[in-house]
Amino acid sequence: MLLDPYDAESALRLIDAHRVQAWTAVPTMLLRIRALPPATMARYDLSSLQAINTGAAPVPQSLKVWLINRLGANVLWEVYGASESGMISYTAPEHQLSKPGTSGLPYDGVEIAIVDERWNPLSPGQTGEIAVNTPMVIDHYLGHGPLPVDTIKDGFYRTGDVGHLDDDGFLFITDRIKDMIVAGGVNIYPAEIEKALVEHPAVVDAAVIGIPHDDFGEQPLAFIVAANGARPTDDDLVAFLDGRLASYKRPRKFIYVDELPLNPAGKVLKTALRRPYWEGRQRHV
Repeated sequence: MLLDPYDAESALRLIDAHRVQAWTAVPTMLLRIRALPPATMARYDLSSLQAINTGAAPVPQSLKVWLINRLGANVLWEVYGASESGMISYTAPEHQLSKPGTSGLPYDGVEIAIVDERWNPLSPGQTGEIAVNTPMVIDHYLGHGPLPVDTIKDGFYRTGDVGHLDDDGFLFITDRIKDMIVAGGVNIYPAEIEKALVEHPAVVDAAVIGIPHDDFGEQPLAFIVAANGARPTDDDLVAFLDGRLASYKRPRKFIYVDELPLNPAGKVLKTALRRPYWEGRQRHV
């Protein structure tokens, strides 16, 4: 069953009415479920759910904890993949809490490497670009030319994502390279800020981009989807982030929106958010 447009309570109603066993949902959908009033949640029986598969965007750890407390310890699965390579890694229910923040282990037949700009492999714990060798790495896009030569080497594909492997082989994704904000020569990853913002009880969802700054080059700007009737003030959010994020990572400006622009896969269209701020400037949005 597909919901178009998506509505959180309608999703619960369908799960209850049709005794849905498996649900594939991007994090934004699940965050909207969490934002529903407790009385609304209580009207629906979700006990039929045996698996929730989520991915396509970072999944806040607080959301994972909420889902596990609400639905049980064996329901939540997280997956990571790319159109160019197919599925890459998965996080099984038993690792959701024991490995906070992980994107899991590689699927059978998949190799994951963390590399620097010159394709040199990096050690566990070192952050670099995620490169993958899967049975499904493509060599060209349908109707277009081959993949850029600098994205493929020895069967490995550079995903454009930043992350690291731990000593146990679990993958941790930091962010997309193209979404990284460079402020005063320091790299800031929006996903870290977004995860902190959605911890606020009045924030349903958040997206952070870099906008021009005369002195530092870029500065973070946050788009906020607030809970109904509970819109926080800018000062509330700045104070909330104090102690959760370093000062240079904290947005000083917030824009409140009814919803974030999403592509069909459920990923936030950050290019659309950035474009008005970078038109006419030397930046690839």
